[in-house]
Amino acid sequence: MIAEIQDNIKTGDSMKAQIVLSHLGRVDKQTQNRLIYELSRGDASFSTPLLLYLLNEHQEVTDELPIVRETMLSNLMAYPELLVTFLKEPKIRDKTHLISVVGELHFDEAVPALLEILAATDDEALIMLIVKTLGQVADPLATNALTDYLYSANRELIFAAVQSLGQVGTPTAMHRLAERMGTDNEIDFMILSIFAEVQDQVSLSKLNDTLRSHYAHMRTYAKKELAAIGPKAVPFLIDNLKNDDPDFLIHTLNVLGDIGDESAVKPIRKLLGNEPKNANVRFA
Repeated sequence: MIAEIQDNIKTGDSMKAQIVLSHLGRVDKQTQNRLIYELSRGDASFSTPLLLYLLNEHQEVTDELPIVRETMLSNLMAYPELLVTFLKEPKIRDKTHLISVVGELHFDEAVPALLEILAATDDEALIMLIVKTLGQVADPLATNALTDYLYSANRELIFAAVQSLGQVGTPTAMHRLAERMGTDNEIDFMILSIFAEVQDQVSLSKLNDTLRSHYAHMRTYAKKELAAIGPKAVPFLIDNLKNDDPDFLIHTLNVLGDIGDESAVKPIRKLLGNEPKNANVRFA
């Protein structure tokens, strides 16, 4: 078998090499390792599809032989441009391992190829994998595609799209998340947690707006996060003091008190100088 695979590599005969490798589970561990070693010495463009064949068609063997995936990963780390080639190759039907490697390598040049696969499939497991991978890569090019899945009928897919847009982290991605809020408390809470982490202008504005929420747990969360963010949130909170809603003012003053930033002292005095009608506002 060793001589055969060496000859197949030399002549570039992938069909015969695949036939040899199909018997991988019938030979001893030493021979298995030697066969994979010989493949690793070959051209990456020749050996990688054969390693993928093993991973896809002989999982029971490769689960016990991690060197197969390690060799494939090593090839693609050395020649990442091959990822795009293989993702577009129709002869490679199962591309899940390739897609996972895109995420592991954060290889943004493969994003257009991933978006093509995404647009052409209705396989929910594959869609989920690509959505998560797009989040790992965090390329803004994926924003529109990820936004579509914010409105999926599959709840788990919505959660994945929310997380991936959070990983993209651009102002546009935050706007898309903000637009998704208002229909589901659990999703809203996930989005707020992303805003608290990203802390750009869109995120801070939306966290600030949540002080108006009808839901006490949402207001409490927003207050806690704004207080933890500190001075960066103060300009938004100071602007709230122009509002006449007593509840909104009370929540705002509570957060400003927790932050304790000196820049808020003058605006608060101005508010008190206007003698708010609500005693709770004056007390806060």
